Amino acid sequence: MEARTNLPSLSALRAFEAAAREGSFQAAAEALRLTPSAVSHQIRSLELDFGQPLFLRHHRRVELTDAGRVLQSYVSRGFDELRRGAAALRQDRRAGVLRVSAAGAFATAFLAHRVDDFEQRYPGLELRLELSQSLVDFDVEPIDVGIRLGFTAPPNLFSELILPITAGPVCTPAIAAQLDRVEDFAQVTRICIAQDPRGWRAWFRAAGLADAPEGREVWFDNLMTALQAAVDGVGVVQAPLPLVAHHLQSGRLAAPFPITMRSKQAYRLVCRRGEEDLPKIARFRRWLKAEVAEAGEA
Repeated sequence: MEARTNLPSLSALRAFEAAAREGSFQAAAEALRLTPSAVSHQIRSLELDFGQPLFLRHHRRVELTDAGRVLQSYVSRGFDELRRGAAALRQDRRAGVLRVSAAGAFATAFLAHRVDDFEQRYPGLELRLELSQSLVDFDVEPIDVGIRLGFTAPPNLFSELILPITAGPVCTPAIAAQLDRVEDFAQVTRICIAQDPRGWRAWFRAAGLADAPEGREVWFDNLMTALQAAVDGVGVVQAPLPLVAHHLQSGRLAAPFPITMRSKQAYRLVCRRGEEDLPKIARFRRWLKAEVAEAGEA
């Protein structure tokens, strides 16, 4: 069996990391609540261990040598991983709370009315849902899981596909009754979304028309407000069908045409790499995928 390489002491590496970050033994000592001589001693022990200097000493400041810069790159990544591991354990102690940050439309149209079902299925586990469009910074935010719409999986995180986007026109049953042919869309208001300005044009091409027919359009900034406008009877909107499955089942909305469009974007679940199998996150992943599959079959 191959012998394991002896590692330097953790306290010496902490002193080195602080001095490299602060550019000063004095500042590193203050950050670590040590004396400057203790920091200097720890770093000198590392230099003796590695057989080469790690810092160039100047008056009141220090500068990394080439060897020091190499060591810093590894030590910084190592401490980052240790911090993430400590955060994961602290969060897992709060196993009774699952914090989910979801994109607005997914949260309001799909997740919000299912929270009670999740908590009934997993008694003792509280789901706290936050709405946000921005990327989750897992290093600083107390979030367990993020659900975002995007084209690719984010780097350095665990990511899995949750919901491909297949969209089609939806509206109230009263408006749907006016739409026997594609050309009839000229007689109703089309709800357009600034985040997808070409959505209707692409749909009409798929339906066999060279371009969108003349007709009234109203514009909204995001999918959430556009969906609410459709429910309120303003007009017809292109919507991700799984997100409106409950409206279609209840009869508040209808899908007047079977022609759909597949988007290059998709909703993905992300979390810190290595935390995907924590019990509370694993339960949420299983439950969410089952809910998405059921909505797709409805």
